[in-house]
Amino acid sequence: MKKICAFISALALCFSSFALCGSNYYHNIYADDNTDNSEEADSEKIDETKWHINLHEAADAEFTDDGDTFTMLIKNPGGEPNGGADKWDVQLRCRGVEIKAGHRYGIEYQISSSENGYYYTKIGNLDAQTVGSATAGEVWHNQYGVSTVESYVNGTICRNYNKDYGSGWNMQEISAGDTITASSTFESDVDIPVAEWVFFLGGKGPNTPTGCFEAGTVLEFANMRLVDYTEKKEIISYGEKNKNIVYGDIDNNGKVEISDLTTISLYLLKDITLTEGQIQRADVSFDGKINMADIAQLMQYIKGDDIILGCK
Repeated sequence: MKKICAFISALALCFSSFALCGSNYYHNIYADDNTDNSEEADSEKIDETKWHINLHEAADAEFTDDGDTFTMLIKNPGGEPNGGADKWDVQLRCRGVEIKAGHRYGIEYQISSSENGYYYTKIGNLDAQTVGSATAGEVWHNQYGVSTVESYVNGTICRNYNKDYGSGWNMQEISAGDTITASSTFESDVDIPVAEWVFFLGGKGPNTPTGCFEAGTVLEFANMRLVDYTEKKEIISYGEKNKNIVYGDIDNNGKVEISDLTTISLYLLKDITLTEGQIQRADVSFDGKINMADIAQLMQYIKGDDIILGCK
């Protein structure tokens, strides 16, 4: 036990802050072209609280979903050149999100593209009407708040930076063959009882002179998560890997406590072995391995810090 205590005490000196959360739920993906208003269509209306595609005017897209990755083929991006309006002609979105004033939130997502392009992602109200300090109803967008973006091309990190975007409205650039892993935090100044998290991926128009992606672009989305740090709960998640897993509960007794920290410590000291399920629950930093990052996050959680386990 002295060896364990000494090990944990040493790790306490290298505490660091780890963003975002784990997931216990898996959302199915729905398609919606937003054009059929018949009674029959209304009776089969999709559940917009799940991730789904929304298309406007002439825009067209197809998708597949394997439970971990949402793959979209843009067949027609819409926008003014294609009989549409702007970047919102192709959307990937999830609605029914409640945002509370004074709460701190964390966001994570991954996006890959087969072609050069741009995207804009935001969390805000459904009608884009300004509410208090939330211009156009947006409490967060991809150029707002403190953000970390890691970008990979052929397995090589090209950009890895922390940036305070302020309130700029610029879109995020992505290059062909690139995967961007983004994480961000923000605190909301306003209440939005019914909000949405949406990715705009469509064509150019008055608000989007460059457009987002050309026809034929294949996009992949993974690890899309929104967490309320204040209430320590996950609001949105996508990814089957996390389904019904309580990260940090290594002994599987329904609680995350000091005994779980002891178990990880013994494992890292090579005094015990873990089952496959225990290893998965012990990976609280969600990086595919058990290491000091997991110890640090677990210690923060048990201490009562604002952290939710199970994510990078």
